[in-house]
Formats: sequence, structure tokens, C-alpha cells
Amino acid sequence: MTKAYLLDVDYVHREGHSIIRLTLKKSGNTFRLYDKTFEPYFYVLPLSDLESVREKISCLSVAGIAGVVKVKRVEAVDKLVSFKMVKLIRVVAFSPGDVQVLRQECKNFGQVFESDIPFYKRYIFDKGL
Repeated sequence: MTKAYLLDVDYVHREGHSIIRLTLKKSGNTFRLYDKTFEPYFYVLPLSDLESVREKISCLSVAGIAGVVKVKRVEAVDKLVSFKMVKLIRVVAFSPGDVQVLRQECKNFGQVFESDIPFYKRYIFDKGL
């Protein structure tokens, strides 16, 4: 594995996808790497039955500024909340901008977590950079 210094992390929007862009420096040369696999997401602690809330969230369709916003997928996950392991719903969005729109609707189904973390910072946290 080649080592380099991380200078910056941001994202670009290309062909309908949000792509993480890493700016690195090695031996005096600056270069960029792109990660097309990372997806924007947040969590919901359901007010009622996990499966029924999961189904409702997966079918969400919300009017946004740039058109209709839909959920890419939902997953049930175990996560530590207030020192207790709980079942949450991980809501994956198509783009970082969709997270804020979906968050508002998901508040009707439960408590929302981690929806205010910017996309590029989430990447840094999740990848341990």
C-alpha cells in the first residue's frame, strides 16, 4: 500500500452520482483519488414496529427543489445509542442533498440520527481518515 498525505476531502456530482474526491500529496506531487462507492445515509429509531416503519420509509417519495426525492434503500442495523445497543433503520439516499429532504419526512416515523453530518465528513469518519 502506498502512503500519502491527505490534503482535502470533498465530493463532486457527476452523471447523477455523488463521488468522493480525495486530494493527496506524495513526494511533492499532488494527485486526486475518487471513491464512487460511498453513499449518503442517516439513521431512524422507529416509533413503532421496525419492519412496518422500514417498509413505509422505503416507499417514500417527497417533492424536493430539484424534483421528486426517493429512498435508495433501507437496512436494519444494530447501533449504540446512549450506551445501549438498539435496532435502527439506515436510510440510504441517492445524493447528499436528498438526505435533508428525506430527514424531514422520516421524523414522522421516529427519531432521526446523523442526518446533519456533511457527506464528505461522514466519509472521513467512516473510513477512519
